[in-house]
Amino acid sequence: MSAAARTLGGTISLTKANVSQLSQYRLVLLLHGLRQVLNPLLYMAVWWAVAGDGDVAGFRQGDVVIYYIVFMGVAHFTWATGFGQLANLIRLGRLSPHLMRPMNPIWIAVSGDLAAKLSAAVMLVPIWIAMYLILRPQFDFQWLNVALFIPSVVLAASLSFVAGACLGLTAFWVTKPWPFFNVWYNVGDLYT
Repeated sequence: MSAAARTLGGTISLTKANVSQLSQYRLVLLLHGLRQVLNPLLYMAVWWAVAGDGDVAGFRQGDVVIYYIVFMGVAHFTWATGFGQLANLIRLGRLSPHLMRPMNPIWIAVSGDLAAKLSAAVMLVPIWIAMYLILRPQFDFQWLNVALFIPSVVLAASLSFVAGACLGLTAFWVTKPWPFFNVWYNVGDLYT
């Protein structure tokens, strides 16, 4: 078995363990999920009202609805969460045992990130489907755009994870790396 296959198998096992651990905190997942739904839902309601029966800068009500449904999905799947786990391992001195394993410790953060996304998606995907079925937006799409969308989201999630991991690694030099995370995510919220 190649090293890449062993790493993939280890990451899958770690992700399963992390999903199991996260399932113990269902209320926290519910609250994070509500945060990810309520903000865009409020923005969508405002633009829905502004558009009315007409349009705003060429966007009809259906365009606004589909934009915010897609926005919620993209925001969820590109949100990096592994930084906190990595920063805590460093800050609390718990990284050393992981260095003895035959797997790079960054995969611990990768599996934590994947587990958080999968666990929350179980709750969020039905909400997005319900929004689509209730609001019935009419939209046109091209298969080429859909085909390009998926790798774009994967690359955006990877970039977000790498940036979050770099912020998590600041725990080697500072005792409280959370202000860096707060600035990073607040700037991200500001521009989305």
